[in-house]
Amino acid sequence: MSSSPPLVGVEPVLEKDPRLQDWADREQCALLAFIAPYTGVRVSPVAEAYASIGVQEEFGVETFLDRCAMAKVDKLHLLVNSPGGGVVSSYKVARALRSSFKYIRVFVPHMAASGGTLLALAGNEIVMGIMSHLSPLDPQVSYKGASISSNSVLRCFERFSGAFGQMLPEEAPYPIRCMTEKLDPLIMEEMCGTTLTCMRYVREILEAAGYDEDDAADKALELTTQYNDHSTVLGRDSLIAREYKVVPDSKYRKEWEVMRNWLRSHIARSESVHHMRYCLPKKKKAASNNGKHTPTIEGKRNAASPLPATRKDGANGKS
Repeated sequence: MSSSPPLVGVEPVLEKDPRLQDWADREQCALLAFIAPYTGVRVSPVAEAYASIGVQEEFGVETFLDRCAMAKVDKLHLLVNSPGGGVVSSYKVARALRSSFKYIRVFVPHMAASGGTLLALAGNEIVMGIMSHLSPLDPQVSYKGASISSNSVLRCFERFSGAFGQMLPEEAPYPIRCMTEKLDPLIMEEMCGTTLTCMRYVREILEAAGYDEDDAADKALELTTQYNDHSTVLGRDSLIAREYKVVPDSKYRKEWEVMRNWLRSHIARSESVHHMRYCLPKKKKAASNNGKHTPTIEGKRNAASPLPATRKDGANGKS
């Protein structure tokens, strides 16, 4: 009986940059780069595959978390550059990171969009610069061969209902009747369920990151339903104004430059999965006693109760 093939995942690679190692040692934290390169891998003469958060990233993060657990590290500084990916995988990765560390600081030098936004929201702090952005979290679904926002179908139905809901079918303009007849109620129910599920995921991650229940609910509703375009840029200043846990890069200027350089070293390396690089603090050496003699229990007892002085010939004598 043959054994099952091993699960394939992104293999996290130990980073050897001394600046990153010094950072990990100084802060006693784990460092993780989760980078989708901007160049894909050609899989046919006319197609390329690009990194997207999926099952391989799930297992890669699991391997990284196992190594953090063995090192007993409970603080993470995370670099995210990602266009997103599957709702389920993005949620599972964000949840796993959030539940494995007491404190997470996320750096977004450029883009953490869609599922990448969910990863960023897991942070106690999100460090962003003037060119950084997050994006809305409305789920994207496949519909008649195209990828569309689940909200698009719902908004279409609401628009038709508002404009023609009081009309008899024969009163509605012919083009409207044709479009209305194509609205499948089962598809609309599925889209609604997908949006509500995504909203619940976002709310859970926000609450785990320290947002109170009401604020998490409001922000989850906003991110999943209140934007017309999935590619809307949510920049640093607008997020700070809406009281997300976002801080400017100036707060961590030195660390920000290190993270930018880390991103730069991998962003152009073609890959169909996310580059995953990490660094863990080295084990501290046991404290030394600076070369001083440590007396034994016997030695301590003798020092407290010295024996009488003796002569070489063994006879007791006066000093």
